[in-house]
Amino acid sequence: MKIPLSVEMVLGGKKPVLYASVRGSRFFGKIRAIIDTGSPTTLFNKREGLRFQIRYHGRKPNQKSFLFKFELNLYGQGNVTFYLKDENNKLVILEKQTIFFLETVKRTEEARYFELTIPNIIGEDFISNNQFKLIFDPTNNVAYLEKTEVIK
Repeated sequence: MKIPLSVEMVLGGKKPVLYASVRGSRFFGKIRAIIDTGSPTTLFNKREGLRFQIRYHGRKPNQKSFLFKFELNLYGQGNVTFYLKDENNKLVILEKQTIFFLETVKRTEEARYFELTIPNIIGEDFISNNQFKLIFDPTNNVAYLEKTEVIK
């Protein structure tokens, strides 16, 4: 099974981009996210958090992290379902996913701009947990996720 990805210019270079719908316990919507195998976790920016009405204030972050020069609070959201289309336009449903909504620790104007504008990131956790491999050929604008066989 293959999940086609778009190849787009993001942050100054070609990146594989996933378009999907996501559903959590209190939100549903379409998202656009770059695939970043250098990120251990799947992160959604604060713009998505606000759109999905994620509660930040009075809530303790699940994790702390750094991205570029910014220290981040990460707020976990479990039991999220992703809805994707395969190469035959058939619906693929991936349940019980965990994502993190980010918020910068420092509340400077630069940090607030960053947390709203950084692209959503599909991390290595999503790829491994769903047993995908990433095929990315930026020269020919080809990218897709392919379901892999688990070798035991």
